[in-house]
Amino acid sequence: MAAIVKKRSSLRTSIGMAVRAQRERRGMTREQLALAAGLDRTYVSKIERGERNITLGTLERLAGALRVHPYKLGSPHAGGGGD
Repeated sequence: MAAIVKKRSSLRTSIGMAVRAQRERRGMTREQLALAAGLDRTYVSKIERGERNITLGTLERLAGALRVHPYKLGSPHAGGGGD
């Protein structure tokens, strides 16, 4: 059971890192991303730190605001590479 919990938090961390990397690549602040996605800035911050579970709807909103496909935020290597 502990391995399952670790994988979940690892996925949250991976998604958070990908969101942050894409946001920084676009020169956006957390506040700008939050506004574009219709989310609270503190919620975006917690997502980036891997502290929040997010829905697929939220993932789609973030991807739309970042102008990337949602899979880019769920991929283990989403932070790097070309668009």
